[in-house]
Amino acid sequence: GISEINSLDLFKHNVTPEKIFTGNKVLVVSNNYPSYKEKYRNGFLHSRVVKYRELDLDVDVFILKQGAETTFREYEGTNVIEGSKQALENILKGGRHEKILVHFLEPIMWEIISQFSNSKEIIVWIHGSEIQPWHRRKFNYQSKEEEEKAKIASKPRMAFWREIFNNLPEKIQFIFVSQYFADEVMEDTGCNLDQSYYDIIHNPIDTRNFNFIEKPPGQRKKILSIRPFASMKYANDLTVKAILELSKSKHFKEMEILIIGDGRLFDETLEPLKKFSNVKIERGFLSHKEISSLHKEFGIFITPTRMDSQGVSRYEAMSSGLVPITTDITAIPEFVDSECGILTPPEDYKAMAAGILELYNNPTKFSQMSRNAANRVRKQTDSKLIIDAELKIINGD
Repeated sequence: GISEINSLDLFKHNVTPEKIFTGNKVLVVSNNYPSYKEKYRNGFLHSRVVKYRELDLDVDVFILKQGAETTFREYEGTNVIEGSKQALENILKGGRHEKILVHFLEPIMWEIISQFSNSKEIIVWIHGSEIQPWHRRKFNYQSKEEEEKAKIASKPRMAFWREIFNNLPEKIQFIFVSQYFADEVMEDTGCNLDQSYYDIIHNPIDTRNFNFIEKPPGQRKKILSIRPFASMKYANDLTVKAILELSKSKHFKEMEILIIGDGRLFDETLEPLKKFSNVKIERGFLSHKEISSLHKEFGIFITPTRMDSQGVSRYEAMSSGLVPITTDITAIPEFVDSECGILTPPEDYKAMAAGILELYNNPTKFSQMSRNAANRVRKQTDSKLIIDAELKIINGD
């Protein structure tokens, strides 16, 4: 056959629908949302949306992907729209939205959302990486070159937030997950927000999934670590050093240690532990249901850190009754004290090992701290408490 081409159009065309109509009054905007192929992308956000829906608040979810065509998909009962900033603008023009809930605010989002700041209420959750200056994550840089790149990237990020904080729309509210983090942000930006513009609401913990069953004293010998290995922030190297220190004890062979995670630092970090028969290493990520099931088998959760605005995985473990071995740094003391966990000085792996041995030698103390850990979560960050607090702000109560 013969094909004849009459014309060839090489111009770029905007294929974003001019009008995108949605039915709900609340729009959630973020940079990522889980899919059936990638379940871990901002999974905490999906958990919130599900809880909102259970309490009769249906929301629309928009994920901003600059340059992307507008797509519509579903994930576990939630309708998700992905698209460019033009799509976001069209949704806000055409929809019934009265409130915009933002997670991981970026300049490209604010370029559009700020246009509606006089007509719609805006609630912004501030999580960490999107607002922190380079020096807050200095432990991540492996070379002078990496540090210089981080400094360059930090300047426009901090300028962006200072501009917002110094020119606040009347209908905006910020939510920080801890008081420490709120204070840190105000120190870093040099902007002291009036308290009427922000609230402290912790990340919610699903205590139904991470339910507490009384721990037998023997579980003080069973140590669990479930952590990403993507960054030095998670201090997995300190976990390794603590286990090496622990191996010097005569009780070490009685202990069972399981480490689960993945990331670019996984192999290199865990190499020194492969010689121990009682240390099991598994590469991969787990669902909440799988994590909860593992929690039932272990008594100690080893979770050092170099920076945390809260620490959700540690609190999930505490909800299940595991006693945390963690670091007395940044926001951690807001969530763990000496009654419910072992708090160690920063970088002190010997204190971590000593804390584990202290629990080994004191089964009664282990049992009491386990109960205290579970109770602490239920009083402070139980999802019902947190979602109720968020809904009060969203509903304007």
